[in-house]
Amino acid sequence: MRLMCNLVPSKLYPSTRFCPRRNPGGVELQQLHKPTFSAPTSKHGVEHHIGTKGPPVYARARRLDPVKLAVAEAEFAHMEQVPPGLRSAGYVFIRRDAHRSPLQPPYDGPFRVLEHGAKHLVVDIGDRDDQPPAVTLLSSSCSELKSNHKVTLVCLIRDFYPPILSVAWKRNGKVIDKASHLDEPIESTGPQGVGLFSCTARLSISEKDWVRGGSYSCAVTHRNLTQPLDKTITAPEGVSLRQSLQTIKLSITLLLCKSLFYCCLINILQVLKLQKKQI
Repeated sequence: MRLMCNLVPSKLYPSTRFCPRRNPGGVELQQLHKPTFSAPTSKHGVEHHIGTKGPPVYARARRLDPVKLAVAEAEFAHMEQVPPGLRSAGYVFIRRDAHRSPLQPPYDGPFRVLEHGAKHLVVDIGDRDDQPPAVTLLSSSCSELKSNHKVTLVCLIRDFYPPILSVAWKRNGKVIDKASHLDEPIESTGPQGVGLFSCTARLSISEKDWVRGGSYSCAVTHRNLTQPLDKTITAPEGVSLRQSLQTIKLSITLLLCKSLFYCCLINILQVLKLQKKQI
């Protein structure tokens, strides 16, 4: 049997209609409209009422504690001071002590962005002052040139902080794309270098290119340098001396050949002279 019923509007919510026969006495299922919350009390005294076409919806916002909120706002204000070249379109969330060793004390000091990339971000959590590097450029010995037919230039970079830098090699002032290697910075162990870093960069040059001459430079870029720090080295005197020795060696060989030729010629002339006397 089908029950026919005329729907009437609700007294509490005019947009809602119900059937009096199925709901005798006009009871409008108040338990369904009563607000229910996951927490017995509202957090930080904040409660929102969202108006809808149907029954109202109540929500209590999940907000940070006022003290934590002030710390978060201070961190975001500090992040806004990062230079535009280091900013990204996303957010950086700092979770302290997420992977900290139990032997290391917790850190709650300042931090700053040192290096930014598509998938990496280097953050300095210390307050140490920046220290520019000291650069020295060295070349390999003549024995390596003689045995391996190549020259290795070593750029020694010492006592710098933070441990982020780049190295470019130049020949006669122009950047070259030759095979080079830059070691990872390691912390200095000396009493005056605690907290500072050092590393080396190497460039291999063939004997043919080295003998051609010219100047080679090691250009180091660091955040505490206003411009790249260049150190230059030229082909040593040993290369020109070697070329001179090769020239002298060739000249001596030619002189020996001429001497042998003249000796043979003189001997032949003497033999011919003796034969004429005997006749």
